[in-house]
Amino acid sequence: MNREFAGGLLRPHGPALVPMKKMGLPIDDVFEAAKDAGHQLITEGKMLDNTLKIVSRELMPLERYVKEINKSFRRALDSR
Repeated sequence: MNREFAGGLLRPHGPALVPMKKMGLPIDDVFEAAKDAGHQLITEGKMLDNTLKIVSRELMPLERYVKEINKSFRRALDSR
């Protein structure tokens, strides 16, 4: 298609973002940066490195994430 790859906008464990927001974690900057990245891609033809760093920043320590996801799985199993 004669197009240059502009890069990818990736967010590890994206499906967990909404539950993390409900937990009160400060993640609005990630959503805002993702929106900014789209705007930058359209207007500038690329996404700025700083914007991509915000999108991909750590949301919570891995140990806490594992603990929270295990709680969620435990609730789902217990409700069967």
